[in-house]
Formats: sequence, C-alpha cells, structure tokens
Amino acid sequence: MTQDDIELDRIYDEQYARSYDDSSVSQEVYDDLKEKYENLEKNIKRVIELIRDDKVAEAYEYAVSERLV
Repeated sequence: MTQDDIELDRIYDEQYARSYDDSSVSQEVYDDLKEKYENLEKNIKRVIELIRDDKVAEAYEYAVSERLV
C-alpha cells in the first residue's frame, strides 16, 4: 500500500465518520418514529383485514377514525 493509498483511506474514513454523525438521530426521535411506525403498521393491517372480509365501508370508517385518510 502506497502513501497515497493510505492518505486516500484516511480521507474516506473521515468522510464516512462525518456522514454517520450527520445522519444519526437522537434516541428520543428514534423511539418516537418507531412507535409511529408500529401504530401505522397495526392500523394498515386492520384496514387490510376489513377489506379482505368484504367490509370496505368499515375499513374506510376505520381509516378515517385513525386519520389515515
């Protein structure tokens, strides 16, 4: 490995570390997003279940009540 290769590796490592720091979020934000995702997933599964049971009107009412539409 040449000195240029070593220098290039160092530059890439610094850029990666900087981009990782810039892209990370706080644990509080992560937990909030995770909770919202889990709720949305539960709601969508319920809507799909109602549609599968040919209860389209109920599915729509549920979606409205959960502010999905």
